[in-house]
This record gives sequence, structure tokens and C-alpha cells, in this order.
Amino acid sequence: MTDKRTIELNKKFDAPIVVLFNAIKDGQLLKSTGVKPDSFKHDFRVGGEFSLEWTSKTAGACTGRYLEIAPHEKVQFTWNSRGCDSAPSSETIVTVTLKDLGKSTEMTLIHEGLDAGFCYEDHLAGWTSSVDDFQTEIARKISVA
Repeated sequence: MTDKRTIELNKKFDAPIVVLFNAIKDGQLLKSTGVKPDSFKHDFRVGGEFSLEWTSKTAGACTGRYLEIAPHEKVQFTWNSRGCDSAPSSETIVTVTLKDLGKSTEMTLIHEGLDAGFCYEDHLAGWTSSVDDFQTEIARKISVA
């Protein structure tokens, strides 16, 4: 039996909750770091699917299905990496929750079921970079508005 690990990242955004949720709905969180622009597809509804490929030659691709969408609160989806050394041995689950703090929002991302070792470490680095890039993109949207 493979040892399973969980990633949990928390980030405060200087933006209202509606801005974050709409950006997630538009796919910005999933495509925020190193995704081939033409490869990203998603159908943002419960049961809808997404797919993407990373620009790195060794990073592979990912598909998933939206399991739960609670507007301005929570988005949960499956995560199936393939074609890379860090792909989990089975389907994993990602849950993103949003907490309204008035003029700001706290986002928590939890990725469950990752194999210990390189799989966990690589996904931790990837999600950390994605969440940081997502925060930069949100800040850019707010400054333009």
C-alpha cells in the first residue's frame, strides 16, 4: 500500500470573494502556471470535465471532473495527471474553499490522495506556484478595475 499525502495551502487575497470565484469559474486557477494556452478546456458545471497540458516537455497533462460547485464558497474536482514522473498512482481530489473576509478573501486549496515522495513534492511545488501566480493575476485584475 502506498503512503498517501495531502497538500493544504492557504492564501489571503486583497479582493472580494466574487472576483476570486469568477476567476476560478473562468479557469484561471487551473491555467495559471505553465499551461499550454490552446490545451486548456473546461466545462464548469457539476459533472463537467477539464483538461490541460503543461508547457514543460516532462510535465505531461491532466484531466478532471467537477464534483461540487457551491458559488462563492467551494469548488471540488478530480485530478488525473499522466505522462509525467510525478503522476499519482490513482485519481486524487482537489478542494478549493473561499472565505469572505469583507474586502479580502481567504482561499484554501487541499489536494488529497497524493503518493508520498516525488509525486507529493512535485505537486506541492506546482500548486504553490499556481496559487502565487493566481494571486498575482487577481491583483492585476483589481488594479485595472
